[in-house]
Amino acid sequence: MSNPLEILQRYWGFTEFRPLQQDIISEVIQGKDVLALLSTGGGKSICYQIPALCRPGLCLVISPLIALMKDQVDALVAKGIPAAALYSGQSWKEVDQLFQQALSDKYKLLYISPERLETRLFKEYLPVLDINLIAVDEAHCISEWGHDFRPSYRRISLLRESLPGVPVLALTATATRVVRQDITDQLLMKRPAIFEGPLLRPGLALEVDRTPKKETLIRLVQQTKGSIIVYCRSRKSTLDLAELLNAQGNTAVAYHGGMPASERERKQTNWMQGTVQVMVSTNAFGMGIDKPDVRLVVHYESPDSLESYTQEAGRAGRDEKPSRAVVLVEPKDIDFLRDLPVQRFPKEEDIRETYRDLVHFLQIPSGMGDMEWHSFGLDEFVKTFNRHSTTTLYALKALEQEDLLQYAEQIKLAPSLQFTVNRTGLERVAEANPGLAPLIDALLRRYPGILHYPTRISEAWLSRLTRVDVATVEAQLLQMDKAALVDYSPAQNTPQLRLLQPRVRMEDLHINYAHHLARKKAYEIRVEKMISYLTQRTQCRSLLLNDYFGGKQAERCGICDVCLSRP
Repeated sequence: MSNPLEILQRYWGFTEFRPLQQDIISEVIQGKDVLALLSTGGGKSICYQIPALCRPGLCLVISPLIALMKDQVDALVAKGIPAAALYSGQSWKEVDQLFQQALSDKYKLLYISPERLETRLFKEYLPVLDINLIAVDEAHCISEWGHDFRPSYRRISLLRESLPGVPVLALTATATRVVRQDITDQLLMKRPAIFEGPLLRPGLALEVDRTPKKETLIRLVQQTKGSIIVYCRSRKSTLDLAELLNAQGNTAVAYHGGMPASERERKQTNWMQGTVQVMVSTNAFGMGIDKPDVRLVVHYESPDSLESYTQEAGRAGRDEKPSRAVVLVEPKDIDFLRDLPVQRFPKEEDIRETYRDLVHFLQIPSGMGDMEWHSFGLDEFVKTFNRHSTTTLYALKALEQEDLLQYAEQIKLAPSLQFTVNRTGLERVAEANPGLAPLIDALLRRYPGILHYPTRISEAWLSRLTRVDVATVEAQLLQMDKAALVDYSPAQNTPQLRLLQPRVRMEDLHINYAHHLARKKAYEIRVEKMISYLTQRTQCRSLLLNDYFGGKQAERCGICDVCLSRP
């Protein structure tokens, strides 16, 4: 067994651990269940990465965000640490090969989305994988009383039952006392060691500003030396504000989940390198971003919960130097927040009607359609059925909560192909069309089952085999599809939706509406706490947040707007 400090120095170049990291790592190495609450940027990932390298076997890391998994794996591989990731959109063959490599001890860490835990292939390999630790990142997602509940996280308990002797490390930045208890209960933790770091950095000044927003934002940006994040609710706001700031002589870019991945990556890189000062974004940006010199986080529009606010504000000042987190508030913002529970928790009738229209829209027969991804444009759907877009979006989320479907606003699906003629017919096609012969031969040699069932393919690999460019391969595949020689589905990086159960008849559709209303009530409480934070002018903001999360801070911070306005 290697020494944790030696591993830290060898791979990360640090000579000492951050507060609590070494204590958490020590408990994990001893095989104990651990719940770690560390602030945003508090070094949570090292708490499972180092134990994974200290112990023989494989660390299974459950994470809800594909982009975050990819970033983590890339960073580990760059350090020479063998790691891989499993997520939606990968082909059966890709996943099978990855599991085969895991069996051969090729990896020390395997990142996996919670949805993958229930797949047949994972269940087949699970008994023979030498798993030494289960790390659950963003563990608050397991609690339906928290701010980011994901039903798929509930299935982690089944994994624990299959691996009874394997310790679990649950990590999150924010969790109330109720959510902490829910995490330990749902993960079947046995006498867990609980570690709680400071909720906020001592140099982070929390402020609420009630002056006109645009003028205030421009002033804050012009006053700040260092990187800045500005959070907005809508994609349109990110574009408008980035344009406003650039017109004032600043360097700003807009960022939201609807942009192509390549554009988001380019903007993020420019911001990380400091060629752009201001990142104007929806909450799609920030998770896993390790930039130490963020001096200012501005919420141009308030988030709906103290959990979201604390995580996003905590992206400022990771280098422990003075920094600010400012929420800009106008009276209409409070009215907007108060209306949110009604918007986000539709009536049962709306939920049922959305399901009915959805299966008709996707043309899914009764009793069929489970686990198959479908391209799904929300705008087209609401226009077709004359539905309200916001109500429909949250009706879809309610159906997700009921474990009836999964909706991903952006997921990359690999291209697939199946021949619709037999081998003899293909030989005739190749003779009549010599230009297609190399591609047909490459497909048959590379993908043996392609004559019998849809198979994930790689246009890039086919390009190398046939020695023509990728664009030519794609054009030839489309030509063959048009001629009804193949059934070809190009790669997709668009919103996708799938049923998690076969389509049921409307009279058999069960919605636990009482549970839905209970979640709505919990959400109303979170929104009211956020409103109270924005409107109160007497209590230290840092103390208020610590009280909400059940923290240990006992003294006023002395640097928030409330503390500075009072003697």
